[in-house]
Amino acid sequence: MLRLFRILAAATVALAAVGAFTLINVFGSTAVAAPTTVTLNAAADTYLSTASPNSNFGRAKTLAVSDTTYRALLRFNVSLPSGSTVTNIALRLYSNTSVSGSLIVHPASNSWSETTVTANNQPAWQTAELARSGLLRARQYASAALPTNAITGSGNFNVGIDTTTGVQGSLDSREGAKRPQLVITYDSPSSPTPTPTSTATPTSTPTSTAPGSAPQNIRIDPAYTTDLEHTARFLWDPVPNATNYRHYINGAAIAGEDDTSASETVRNLQPATAYTFSVGAFVGGVEYKSAPFSFTTAGPGSTPTSTATPTPSISTVLPLVENVGFSGSGDISDDAVIWADTATPANSVVIADNKSVSAGGIGVFGMDGKLIQFRQDGMLGNVDLRSGFVLSGQPIILVGANNRTNDTLVLYSFSATTRTLTPVTARSIPTVSPNIGFCLYHSRASGKFYAFVTPQQAGSVQQFELVDNGAGLVDAVLVRTLPMSSIAESCVADDELGHLYVGQETVAVWKYGAEPSAGSNRVSVDTAGSGRLVAEIEGMSISYGANGTGRLFVSSQGDSTIVVYDRADNNPFVKKFRVGSNGTIDSVTGTDGLDVTTRNAGPGFEQGLLVVHDESNSGGTTSNLKYVPLSAVLG
Repeated sequence: MLRLFRILAAATVALAAVGAFTLINVFGSTAVAAPTTVTLNAAADTYLSTASPNSNFGRAKTLAVSDTTYRALLRFNVSLPSGSTVTNIALRLYSNTSVSGSLIVHPASNSWSETTVTANNQPAWQTAELARSGLLRARQYASAALPTNAITGSGNFNVGIDTTTGVQGSLDSREGAKRPQLVITYDSPSSPTPTPTSTATPTSTPTSTAPGSAPQNIRIDPAYTTDLEHTARFLWDPVPNATNYRHYINGAAIAGEDDTSASETVRNLQPATAYTFSVGAFVGGVEYKSAPFSFTTAGPGSTPTSTATPTPSISTVLPLVENVGFSGSGDISDDAVIWADTATPANSVVIADNKSVSAGGIGVFGMDGKLIQFRQDGMLGNVDLRSGFVLSGQPIILVGANNRTNDTLVLYSFSATTRTLTPVTARSIPTVSPNIGFCLYHSRASGKFYAFVTPQQAGSVQQFELVDNGAGLVDAVLVRTLPMSSIAESCVADDELGHLYVGQETVAVWKYGAEPSAGSNRVSVDTAGSGRLVAEIEGMSISYGANGTGRLFVSSQGDSTIVVYDRADNNPFVKKFRVGSNGTIDSVTGTDGLDVTTRNAGPGFEQGLLVVHDESNSGGTTSNLKYVPLSAVLG
């Protein structure tokens, strides 16, 4: 025995002196793999409201939870190697609120659909308790340790969430910036190691991608030249130990195309159209997905292009004012529109949404950031404004928004004298369901006013003509729909040039004709993942200059920046910037909605104003808005 120990020790020392090596157990016993930890994002989530028992909230960016009125459902797609032993499970949910209470995690049925489940048709609620989180703290993940027997293998894993008594919270959903996560640690099945017949052999340190890595170096195959208007072929570096690859166009899996090759030919594309391609590698039953690769198919007589765009430099501008925000907690206010008082610029206002589930509405803020008026009118989404709409023979300042509570349009008349809003909606005007975004358009060609409403999931952007109903109220008539393959919250219309810009959050900024007769033809201004925009693509606005000049502003939420394009021609890129901190005013994070005007908006904003949403407002309980001099941006 002593002799055997000396042989083993000597062999170990000799191997260690070489450097990296493969150690073979000379006893022929079982080799134990190191534990593997995977982090899964929610595949589906929603919340249920007994206050709105027939409403579905499957595309909401937040999950409302409480002990009675609100419950959340989450689903994760778990894929583990056969025979694995789960050693730890943690559910992580990002809280927008600080409350003296915890989340309670329950088992849940798999019999629900994210886009159709409501409080009335939900599966039976399971009261058994799996775990509780710690106290909820705003802008932090709450974690709950689940029993290891909660997951016994691959498949859908569902949980229900409510809270301890007297608590109401707001969590980010999978459509939000901080998605729900399930963190699983497991031991892979052990395998016998054969008894060696010779001394262990040193091996070099691996230089290829480690198992479990996402595919890298995605590129267009330059040797592929077949029908480049409708087809593209992609290559990537193989991932060691990958058993197969799954391919995605614009975030959607390509059915029936899973295979083992480190290449993929994508067909049935549209000419001169921007797309994103990504690929997932399956290692040990777990998918590791690449970042999106952006490309544009060839047009007639041209060649396809990919966006290997150099990362632009990012400048910083400083805010002068921040608004007080709304009462409540969480990211409840994320869009705004500016009204500049040309007679008395200091009386200009910022009108903002409040998308609180229980106390949402619309508010008017002064240039000092203080609240002038609040109307509790429902969970309002995006807001916009146009002057000159004729109602009962008189021009009014028309303000509009989409109401997410009941998927309708809401319209107001804004008084320049009192700086308050008065409802003028003729009836409950239904929109696409669920809706998420909104913008207005005033046609120079016809003089007519239009509203656009965007979908919270695959569906259609709707265009409504706004009309005086003859009784002093505003009605709407649907005049056009534009198909959209996934969520597209933001939009903005260029009244002078007749363009409509729509931000498909994880895909591209699209430019359409804004007239109802323009059809559905579109071109891409820029794409997510191109080097400038980092998904999600959010708020947009236009600064108007003389003779068709000006700028298009786009919120790049993924890196909390704003990207600026020229308003004219094919919208070439101009610059990228972020909003930093200034004294007691914190920097902007999680940029969503924004608005801009070149008009004098009062002291400090004589050359114009940019208003930007700040998701994580330091020192406040809710998100708020930062006011930035436009001169600091345009120089």
